[in-house]
Parts: sequence; structure tokens; C-alpha cells
Amino acid sequence: MDDVTVPNMRRWLGWTMLGAATTVAIGWRAVLAAPDDGSATDITTAADFGAPASAPSAAMCLAGPGAAGHVPMLRGFTHAQQAGAYRDAVALDAIARGASASADDAGPGLVFLPLALRLSVGFATLPTAVPPSPAPPSPVPATAAPTSPPEPTDAPAPPTAVPPPAASPTTPSALTYWRDIRPILNAECATCHVAGGIGPFALEAYADAAAHAAEMAYVIERKIMPPLPAVPDGETPLDDPRVMAAGDRAKVLEWLAAGLPEGDPSTAPPDAPKPDDYGPPDITLDIGANYTTKAGKLDDYRCFVIDPGFRRDTEVRMVDVMPTNSRIYHHGILYLALAGDAAKLKQLEAEDREPGYECFGGPGAGTGEWVVGEAVGRLTRPYPDGTAKVIPAGAKFVLQLHYNTLNGHGSDRTKVLLWTAPRPVNRAPVDVRLVNFLFNLPPGNPKVSVTAEANVVAGGQDGGLLRITAPEGKLWQVWGHMHMLGSAFTLDLIQPNGTKRRLLDIPDWAFNWQGVYDLVTPIDLKAGDRILMTCTWDNSQANQPYVDGKQQAPRVVRWGEGTLDEMCLGGVTVTR
Repeated sequence: MDDVTVPNMRRWLGWTMLGAATTVAIGWRAVLAAPDDGSATDITTAADFGAPASAPSAAMCLAGPGAAGHVPMLRGFTHAQQAGAYRDAVALDAIARGASASADDAGPGLVFLPLALRLSVGFATLPTAVPPSPAPPSPVPATAAPTSPPEPTDAPAPPTAVPPPAASPTTPSALTYWRDIRPILNAECATCHVAGGIGPFALEAYADAAAHAAEMAYVIERKIMPPLPAVPDGETPLDDPRVMAAGDRAKVLEWLAAGLPEGDPSTAPPDAPKPDDYGPPDITLDIGANYTTKAGKLDDYRCFVIDPGFRRDTEVRMVDVMPTNSRIYHHGILYLALAGDAAKLKQLEAEDREPGYECFGGPGAGTGEWVVGEAVGRLTRPYPDGTAKVIPAGAKFVLQLHYNTLNGHGSDRTKVLLWTAPRPVNRAPVDVRLVNFLFNLPPGNPKVSVTAEANVVAGGQDGGLLRITAPEGKLWQVWGHMHMLGSAFTLDLIQPNGTKRRLLDIPDWAFNWQGVYDLVTPIDLKAGDRILMTCTWDNSQANQPYVDGKQQAPRVVRWGEGTLDEMCLGGVTVTR
């Protein structure tokens, strides 16, 4: 063979193996169940795995037309973190060696994907010229993938993952692990990628980074990790620990490409100071029982009613959600429920035999107001600008927990920590909620958008549900909420002269990574301004969820809290 043919065949073989293994992996992952009562279900959509609605090669990539799982083939894990495809990829070594999840727990597909992905990366990064007397490629185990899967018709260039650490450096670099890279990994990755954390492997030591160099290069270059679906550095920069500066990202990639120089431990800078210490909490609550995640569920959504026992209105200046099992905790949202909601909450608990009750889109009762929303990696902070949230007498909390079981199942008894105001504040943050519940998503339509807006008025008069208003003041936080068919979400500030400023931009909606975003600098809101929310969904055939292993046919979708329903919610936090 000539020098051109051999590398091309190796690339083709690598991608072919990767496609076949993905077929097996997703085929096993697509066995899902959805009860008719609209309760929480482990549902996956094609868009969760990055499949574009117009992909002509969908049927060729996987077992059936539009099947979820085109991750490496078509869009490179664009939505991977939303439904577990990324987790399959980054758990390569851990799952293959059984360190993070057993084959019985994770599903047979997870055993095939790591080997094929590593082999495909190796083939894809071979030099374009064949050196003299090249060593033959390693044999591929017969179980790595089915034979001769169809080659995709629209495959992108192979991933530019770096060679394994043992390879000779190809790009000289003065960067070293101890002096340059360890501080970045500690700041950007160590919240999740620690021993016992929800990350599928740790990145606490040089050996950790060396063992997972290829995975790191893949997800860092494509900005899959750290997991931040919102654009962090747009018109309104976000203050979020998951924001990796472009310079830091470039340093890590350069260091990986240079063969991971370790350097001298004595050159390591001192560890960064820990976030502000606010002292011990005044009140510690928990979910009332140990909850064990359900077998067979990759994503388990559970609500727990918590009674703080407040007999008078109580001002709270900070709230923290603290899991006792970080390996399965993904995020928690603490909702406020008033005394009048008690009967409905008791009914929901009585209908479920396990502690708490299943929930997906929301708590199913209560005001729907968020007391706090905390995702993995988000720092615990007081309410902005010295304010305190008032918890009315007799009110209860509903804590919605999202458990992810890629690292195995387990028990958890999450705590809720409250810091009360030592003296009266009499100044609460104003949570402005935008909502559109009148939408109708036609079946088969790949792009449906609706809007809602809030008008900023002097004095902050409440305009009611049909005319949402916001007070003058400073805007500190933004957030949005949709379900599985969501594809994009934006919030814009529009001034009376027509000037528009993008407050929040989520171009690729990821249900499992939603949350509240803090702004680097608060924005002044003045009377006459408008806050515009836009929700966009994809209700095409390619984006439909799988239930009982079968992809659903497109149907009319409207507002609702059920798994297969949708929502269009957003909001801002304002102080005055």
C-alpha cells in the first residue's frame, strides 16, 4: 500500500469501530420506561446525543432511523452531557477496567464503547506519512463492535485527541503539570473529578491526568467540559466556576499535545484560597430518610418534603444543598410550598411507597418559587446585595433531587443548610418569573419558538400573570427552564430606544445541566425596559424520546409537568 492509503484505512477503521460500538451502546441504553401518569422517567431523545434534525445518515449510524447516539459521527457530543453520551465517553478507562461502574449496572453497551473509542482515537491520530517498517496495528477484539456497520455519509473529520501520555511529544512546550496545569485542573475540574465525586474519574494528581489525557483533550477542545451550556462570555458575562478562560483551555491543550511534561513539584504555586467562609449554618435539615436510587434508572428525579418548623416569618440570607453521597448527586432545586399546599404534598407522598415521590418537571405542588438551585460545581453564595429571602410561617420546602447513577447506585440523605439573618433585613431579593403556557408544538416541526416578556415599572407594581412586571433595581441572576424537546433558550433586555442586550444565551439546550447563573456585574433596570424570553423546541421525528425501547411518534405537545410535556419558564433576580 502507498503512504496515503494506509493512514486513510486506519482512520476509516477507527471511525467504523466507533460507529459500531456506539450502535451497541445506545441500543442497550434505549430501553426506557414511561408510566402513563406523567411521573419521572429515564427518557432519552435523539437531540440529547447531538443528532441534527436533518441528518440524512441517521438510519445508517444506528439500529433504526433517528435513533439516539450519533455523538462521535455527526456533531461531536454537542448535547452529550444532557443524556449521558458524554458520560459514556469520559468513563472510557474507568468503565473498561470496572473502576467506576460494572457492566451489569451500566448496561452492556458501556463495555463496548470505551474500547472502540480509544482505538478509533488512536487510529485517527496516526501520522499522515507511514514511517519505515511501521508496527502493525493492535488486533481488535471480536467483541469490540459488530462487523461491517454502514459508514456514515456525513462524518466530520476525526477528533484531534492527543496520543496517549507514553507517546513522544510532538509539540514542544515550556508548560509543566506542577507549575501550570495543576492549578487549572484544581480550579476548573476538582469540584466533580475527585475521589468519591460524581465525575467518572478523579483529576487530583498527575497520574490521574496522564491516565485520562485523551478524554481530557477531546472534551476540553470541544468545550464539552466544564459543563456550561450557557454562553459564558457573551454580551453579559457569567460569574460561574465552570467558566474556563480561553487562555487556560489553550494551556491545557498545549500541555497535552506536548506529552504531559510533569515538571518539578517544588514549582507548584500555593493552592487558591477557599471560597468565603460564612460560618456554620444556623439550621440543618435533611430529607427525612435514606433514599436508595432505583435500579435500572440512569437519571432518578425525586422530591422530598421538608418542614423547617417556622412558626413566624423567617429571613434567610443563604441556603446550601449538601448531599451525603456525591457519587450520585447531580443537582438539587429547593422549592417553596405554603401552608395551603400541605394536603396536596401529603397526597403525593402517600401515592409513592419509597421516601419522597417521583417528580420531573416540577414539584407538583406549591408556589413553584425557587429558594435555591444548586448544580454540581456551583458555589454556595448568599442572596445578592445583602438581601434575605422571607420564608413564611408554616411554609415547607420541596427539594427536587436529580440523581445520576453512572458511577453506581447508592443511598443518600441530602441536607439543607440555612443561614438566617442575625438581625432584621427587611429587604428581599425579587424573583421575577416569565412564563408562556399557551404554546402548542405541532408534530414534526423542528423549530417552534414562543416568547414572554416582563415590563420594568417604577415601584414594581404587580401586573399579574397576563402582564408580568419587574421592579427597577439591579439584576443579579438569570435562569431558564424547559424539558426534553427544548433546543435553545434566550433572555434579552430591551431598552425603550430599541437597544437589545443578550442576558442569557443557551444555544444548545441541555435539560440535565440547567441552573441559575450569576452575572459578573449586575445590570441596572429602569422603567420602560423590557425583559424578553424566547423558548425554542424541536418536535421533529429525529428528536422524539424513547419509551420502552421505541422512539415515539411526534405529537402535539403542550404545557405540563409530565415527562413528555413541555414548559417555557425563565426568570431574573433583582434587588432594589
